[in-house]
Amino acid sequence: MLFPNQTFKDSGAIVNIYKEYTYPASLGLGFEYRPRNEIPVRISLEWIQNLWSKFKDSRIEDLRFKNTNEFHLGVEHFFSVGGQNFEPLHLPLRFGFAYIPSYLNRDINQVLVSLGAGYELFGGWLNLGVAYGRRTYKNTEVCPSSDPLTIDESLIKVIVTISRTM
Repeated sequence: MLFPNQTFKDSGAIVNIYKEYTYPASLGLGFEYRPRNEIPVRISLEWIQNLWSKFKDSRIEDLRFKNTNEFHLGVEHFFSVGGQNFEPLHLPLRFGFAYIPSYLNRDINQVLVSLGAGYELFGGWLNLGVAYGRRTYKNTEVCPSSDPLTIDESLIKVIVTISRTM
């Protein structure tokens, strides 16, 4: 990925800085299982390898990023609501789990738990998902420091999608 020249103003002087980043490829493999029964459920498992050792920054020569392996597990269950006097409402509810390690240090990992639902709307789907994750580590695990501090990070993602199959 190439970022164009960016102009920064510092103490009245204008400096042009050119920088180029090469983002790594990702490899992935996923499986979905749909049991043959009356309970409409889907179970999915996904593995993603991010090749962070291939990341390049034109300003830094020796980056030592580590390749990572992510794992995702999800369950989706379709509930049918109503149906006597009107068309039944099919409501998918979803639960997920993700394990995402850091490319800086193998001891720093993030675990995410997610919940979501979908709503059939105008021949398509409106989906809402919320994910929460947390990780704790020492600053000395990321960069050298004489004063170790414990760092707690929390992450909340809210995802809204609209989709329609043609």
